[in-house]
Amino acid sequence: MPNNIPLLPDETLDVIEDIRIIQKKKGHRFTTDSILLARHSSPKRYTKVLELGTGCGVVSMLLARMDPAIRITAVEIQKEVAEMAIRNVRLNNMESRITILNRDIKDLPGILPSSNFDYIITNPPYRSPDAGRTSPVRERAIAGQEFAVTIGDIMKVSQYLLKIKGRLSLVYAAERLVDLFSEMRNYRIEPKKLIFIPTRKDGEVRPVWVEGVREGKPGIKIFVSDLT
Repeated sequence: MPNNIPLLPDETLDVIEDIRIIQKKKGHRFTTDSILLARHSSPKRYTKVLELGTGCGVVSMLLARMDPAIRITAVEIQKEVAEMAIRNVRLNNMESRITILNRDIKDLPGILPSSNFDYIITNPPYRSPDAGRTSPVRERAIAGQEFAVTIGDIMKVSQYLLKIKGRLSLVYAAERLVDLFSEMRNYRIEPKKLIFIPTRKDGEVRPVWVEGVREGKPGIKIFVSDLT
């Protein structure tokens, strides 16, 4: 393995856009949602970015590759997954740009100063705990369903950590769009841009990308993505 980062027997090494990514063979693996989140998000240069629920770190690394001037703090609650993200950051020589923090998102207001970030990105779980079958693999269950964090938790923490007029970018389930907008407005993060992402031949939309602004004025722009 390059950079003296060992690859364990239960892991794979994948490459996307020149980023090398270690993942568990049977654990949670990044999906197209992560790639779409990175491609649609647009933090300005020299800004401080926070990723909530980084997983293997793929979104933060893709953003850091697109703009080496941004600095990212990436948070992951699961210790083993956070350690994998640290290995991935080292593997891609991004230690000076990305800091991995192994903490519960809900604890961040007691750890990080308020209004500290210009931009927050997140690919949160969007299925409720009682929605359908729960994966027997703990990593997948936490990533897919709201066992560890809810969308309300995400908005509460984002309101605290975002600067006034700071932006929040996320991918979420189209079927829960009303729930998402309700929680965003509850915490004074105004939805400003919505991109529908058709993922089926019949045109049905499953994921949507949304960007909100803390203390933003009402008014939303709606687009259809040409990225699939």
